[in-house]
Amino acid sequence: KLMGMQWGISYTPERTGFATLGDRDDGTAAEFGGTTELGANFSTNLGGIAINAGGGLAQFSAEAAGENDSQQWNFGVTASVGGFNFGGSWKNQEVGPPAAQDTDQTHYRLGVTTSLSGTTVGVEYYAGENEIVESGVAAGDDETTVISVAANRSIGPGVSIGAKIASWDMTDNASAAANENSVTEFLVITSIGF
Repeated sequence: KLMGMQWGISYTPERTGFATLGDRDDGTAAEFGGTTELGANFSTNLGGIAINAGGGLAQFSAEAAGENDSQQWNFGVTASVGGFNFGGSWKNQEVGPPAAQDTDQTHYRLGVTTSLSGTTVGVEYYAGENEIVESGVAAGDDETTVISVAANRSIGPGVSIGAKIASWDMTDNASAAANENSVTEFLVITSIGF
């Protein structure tokens, strides 16, 4: 901890991509030479409002000449007051690398939960934007939005039951009907622990 904040840093020497470890050859096309990640979080109480905030940065270094490095940023915050918990987050990442053209993907979330007569209920809004690049020129964003409502209740020691309904809307940057859709999702969730 430093200056009232908790900090963390990590380094991974070599990666073939975002998810897998690579070989040890240097200068290999379509591979990342190393990943550096930095994160921090902070908690405080202001006028009876409990606040938690955190964020991070990840740097992916492309190995081969002419390929681009990639970055990923994220930030989130929660605030709890009067029985309500409010939260939000933002994340941006470059998903094109190490190809020559980077593309941005951005995620936003806002939500609130509270307890009503022993049942936890919540509402969340999500929006995602995926940049589309055609022949090296930005051609707009594919977009996904989701509005969801959920509830969960403990019905005994180690036993809970819940449900969720969500409405999805997916739009294409060029308004191509074949690439657009709307979906309603319904889940029933049970948990048993002992």
